Formats: sequence, C-alpha cells, structure tokens
Amino acid sequence: MCLSGWVNVNVVSAGRTLRLNLIDPLGADVFVAGTYLHSECTAEHCELFHQQLHGLEPITRKSFRPMVTTSELLRSMQALPPWPRVLAVSATQYRYRNLSIFTPVLGNSQANVLREFWDYQQVLDLMTQHEQSIRARYARVVFSRLEMDWAAPHPPLHLLAPQLLWLPWSNSRYATGLNDRHAVMAREHAEVYFGRWRLLHTHLTPEGLRMGPARSNLIPMGSLTYVGPEVFLKLLLFAANISFGFFSPLGFVSCCGLAVRRGGTCWQYALCRKAQLGNRTAGARYPDELNMAIHDAALLRACPGAALQPKLFLDGTRGPRGASGLLQLVIPADSLGDEHVWRNRTQRRVQTSPLLVIRNSTSTTTLLMSTQQMSSCALAHSP
Repeated sequence: MCLSGWVNVNVVSAGRTLRLNLIDPLGADVFVAGTYLHSECTAEHCELFHQQLHGLEPITRKSFRPMVTTSELLRSMQALPPWPRVLAVSATQYRYRNLSIFTPVLGNSQANVLREFWDYQQVLDLMTQHEQSIRARYARVVFSRLEMDWAAPHPPLHLLAPQLLWLPWSNSRYATGLNDRHAVMAREHAEVYFGRWRLLHTHLTPEGLRMGPARSNLIPMGSLTYVGPEVFLKLLLFAANISFGFFSPLGFVSCCGLAVRRGGTCWQYALCRKAQLGNRTAGARYPDELNMAIHDAALLRACPGAALQPKLFLDGTRGPRGASGLLQLVIPADSLGDEHVWRNRTQRRVQTSPLLVIRNSTSTTTLLMSTQQMSSCALAHSP
C-alpha cells in the first residue's frame, strides 16, 4: 500500500479509516512518503507525521521531507531540453480551468500535479528499497491518496485480474480521463504509474512523451500540454500498452478546505459535499463520487444476494471508456422492491454506470440511474 502527499491535508481519523477499510482488508504493508511545509516544522523536530498519521501504524517504511517548492519545480522543468517546446506549444492552447500536468509551474497555481508526480516517485523508491532489503518483490501494488475516505472495505484482490490496472469508476461529466486518486496494479506496472515524474525527465522529447518505438507509444506534445492529470493518465496507459479496468468507487476524496486554512493549496478547495456515513458526517470534494460510494456500499451491504463479479474483455474488444475489465455490483432483481424506485422522476441529468447490473432468472440488465436514486433495500439500510 503506497500513500504519498502532504501529511497536513485532511487525513480522516488520522488514517484509521484507511487502516480499517483499505490496509487491513487487503493485508497490505504500508509505505508513506509524506511532505510538510517549511512553516510547519523542521525535520529535526516535528510531531506532525505522528499526529496526522498514527492511525496508519504499523508503517513498513516511511519518509518525511519538505514539500518541493514551486521554484524548485520550475528549475527542474527548465532543465529539460524539450522545455522550450513545451512552452511554445502550451502558449497556443486553452485548458479546462487552466489545469495541466505541469502545474503549478505552468497553468493554475492552485493545482499541484507536478508535486503529486514527485511524491509518487518518492513512495515508489521507498517500496523498492524495502524490496531490495528483503530480497523479494511484491506481486501487487495499491496506491491511494492520504485524504481518501471510504464508505465500505476495498474489493478483495482476487476479484481484480492482475493483468489489468484497476481504477475507481467516475461518473463525472468531465470524466474523459481516468480517476487518478486510487489504483490497484501488478508490480510491473508500478514503474509507469508511479514513475510519471521520472518519465517526464527521461522520455520527454520535442515530439512528446515517447514510451516505445511505435506511433501508438507516443503522447504528442500538443496533447501533453493540453490535458489535465486524469486524461494524461489514460494516454500514458495506452502509450505503455497497459490495459485497465474499473471497479465501484467505494472511496472518495475528502474535503480539503482545512488544508487551505493550514497554509497549503488545494484544487477546487471550495467544493465540499456533506453526508451521513454511519455514525459520523463525511465530507467529499466531488459530490458524484460521494453519492456513488454511499449508494453502492449500501446496496452491497443490504441487498440479499448482492455480490461483486468481474467481467473481462479478453477477445481484444474494449468496454466503457476503453476498459478491458469491469468489477460489477450484481444484484438479484427480487431484492430491489418496486420498479418505480428506479425511475428518474426529476429533470436532472441521468448518470449511467456500467458497474451496477440487475439480474433476474432470464436476463442481466445494466442499470441506468441517477446518483440520487436508491433501491428500497438501500434506502432502508443506507447510513
């Protein structure tokens, strides 16, 4: 289990939620590459790591370093031979909310994509050092954000085919890319997933990011400077010939207004949707993510016969958004109650998910639903 980032972000319950719903169910070793602001403490004397993350213990290996500054990031980018080409191409493009993979150096100063890439590399190095010390190599690797919250335990690894890199599904209307907040992968895919910082320094050419000799292995510079981190992740996996699958997003990113008040920066920090989760109130930065997590967790827990079942596309075809596999939540039709519960009675945009299916004795139907709609069994047992 690899966790990275600023330790003074909103880590729910000092990491106990991650331990309960993620680490313990997967039986994972824990690696944490944490950062801190220079104004928060010094490396010689700082209780911040323990205060914020003591619920994660035991931690197999950890590091605690000052957060890389914007000036340091700028110098690192300027040292790249293709950087003038990046600037030239970027100047002619419009980006959604000025978000790019080179922020905060290039684009929105409130975004931290390059810092995230740097953090990914640090936690990968921690895990690699541990592998070398024990003379063994992990078979599976999981990444998750420190500020992730969970409505239910993580799906078991045996349901997630190791040949695919697995990601939470996103129902956002902007989800042309891939959810980059959590991932499950085979060890051989970790060098690409966690290595985005290193890849920018070793594989970036004036033509773009080259992952191999074929045309399909190139992410053109025009795309590279235009897209945000989610679309970049999708392009990178395609370029590296890594197939991916989706599973139900039982976790969600917690609100980060607290992080801003503590002196840091946070993308879309003003967004915060609250909901009751068991005996506590949870807050999420993305409402769709929160709704799906609570809804699917309630269905899985409450509906008789509900189960997670993998569906793989092994004949060369691809499923939704280019996926090669789905981990679907399959629910027997007779556990749902009245059909009208599933109908959309409002004018709101209906969202669709290929991960929720209704099965009866004669057919299996992918359910098209809004995030506000709940089955009778979920309504009766939802937190």
